[in-house]
Amino acid sequence: MDDNFPNGYLNYLEFHKLTHNYVDEGIPAILGSIIQNNSATNCDNAVYLNSGTYNAVVCNTSLVNTANSIKDKTLQGLNHASVHTSTCADATTGQLPLADPKTNLPIPSSAGLTRLLPLTGSAPSGPITAFAISKLPSVTSGVLYIKETPIAKDTVVSIDQAALVSFQPSLNYTGKANFAYSAIDSKGNSSLPATFSIPIISPPPSNKYNSPLKLIAQTHFYIGKQPPKRMSSTLRCSAVSTGFISLQWSN
Repeated sequence: MDDNFPNGYLNYLEFHKLTHNYVDEGIPAILGSIIQNNSATNCDNAVYLNSGTYNAVVCNTSLVNTANSIKDKTLQGLNHASVHTSTCADATTGQLPLADPKTNLPIPSSAGLTRLLPLTGSAPSGPITAFAISKLPSVTSGVLYIKETPIAKDTVVSIDQAALVSFQPSLNYTGKANFAYSAIDSKGNSSLPATFSIPIISPPPSNKYNSPLKLIAQTHFYIGKQPPKRMSSTLRCSAVSTGFISLQWSN
């Protein structure tokens, strides 16, 4: 044995990275597995999948002192875990919970630490009690936080912290920053990962006008056809870089 294999039903590609990441050509390493009517006792996870697993079906798994039904891993250098995995009713816990895919509002790359939309999910067998961060954004895009603490991979986020997840984009990065998270229900069942996408946009251009713009208009009022005197008034208009306009009227 050249690796420490976990306890559970292993249905994944075993890939040992040397000098190169796994090259994904869309060709299944494991295709069409049916994992049904099984029992997992004293395991961290019942079923293990990863990016090399295609079209797997996991049904009726009985969990005894086992935290999660499925652990689905993304191989290093890829942007997806297992492909087209489906589940059906579980013999003891009902259907798996569901984590909600999300796309955040765009964030300028110069924004600094910015609060994200809350993590959410649902479960037919009870309330969602926590979330697990299964994949982090790329290091070039930025850093994910809970409040002001960086989040590590596989961090469990309590339901009270679900609205406290923030992201700090890298200063010169534009594009999408993606991470994945799973929902965990009250019985310890974990959903398949859902993608949380954060659009990072260029910061707005800075104001190139450094000095106020001033406009002076003079209006003359005459009394009678040949006025003995002339009354003049001056309107002063100042537009500063903030966009506010101030008016001053003097006689």
